[in-house]
Amino acid sequence: MMKYSYAVLQYRHEIWSGEAMNIGVLVFCRSAAYLKLKTRRSGGRLSAAYPNLDRPALTEDLNDLKHGFKSLSGKVFEQGTLFCTELPTLGAEGASDLKSLAYHVLKHDASSFRWSTFGTGVTSDIHETHQILFDRFVLKNEQKRDEARRSDDDVFESLQQQLRDVGIAGKLQPHVVSAPLLDVEFKHSIKNGVWHCVQPLSFDLKTHDGMVEKANTWTGNLYHLRDHPDFRAYFITGKPKESPLLPAYNRALAMLRSAPTTPIVVEETNAGTLVDYLVAAARHSAGPH
Repeated sequence: MMKYSYAVLQYRHEIWSGEAMNIGVLVFCRSAAYLKLKTRRSGGRLSAAYPNLDRPALTEDLNDLKHGFKSLSGKVFEQGTLFCTELPTLGAEGASDLKSLAYHVLKHDASSFRWSTFGTGVTSDIHETHQILFDRFVLKNEQKRDEARRSDDDVFESLQQQLRDVGIAGKLQPHVVSAPLLDVEFKHSIKNGVWHCVQPLSFDLKTHDGMVEKANTWTGNLYHLRDHPDFRAYFITGKPKESPLLPAYNRALAMLRSAPTTPIVVEETNAGTLVDYLVAAARHSAGPH
């Protein structure tokens, strides 16, 4: 069994109010060379509690924190005692050690984040324990995820058949676009100087919030990729079956169209438009004969 320690990260939307919500769990296990911050997405209860929440900014802040602990982990476990010149000496593993690491990345200040509960335990599987702690402290009161009744793959199928008809379906491949704080995988991409990256999105969901959250996730992804020069994003979208949800769907489309990098957004009923873009890309990628 391995000793570990953990700390709960809280978000304060209005610092003066004293109100806070659990948003992440940091876990440190020396024996497993493990130091990682797991955080929630900025939707769900957070959006319900704070309607004016700046979700892209919060997502960026959380990614910065996770990146900070990833960098710190490399120093602690690769440099070992050499790094103790920057940190108080780490003794027998416990909550006090984790506090040194936690406050090295997130200081005591008046920011929107603060450390809350600190604790210790033993485990035979640090990854499973981290998820259990995250479920207990962060997701305990979360509503069940709004699952699509038609999947993203179902939406892509409406495009896939047309791509087969013009003979380029086999030319699309997965591609990861990398940024300093985030890697985003597009399952269907083709290159002709730049990568043309297609992401199908099913909005056949059960709630307004689910659709807006899904659109916001991809808007946030493109925010992180905004300075990347070598890709163009395309979204093919499927609408909800229930007509009362169409206003939320239209709002989600507007969010995507206004996202950084100015992606091309095409509804699946107009898939032929996207096929034309991809056919042109495929011709250029083939080069001269």
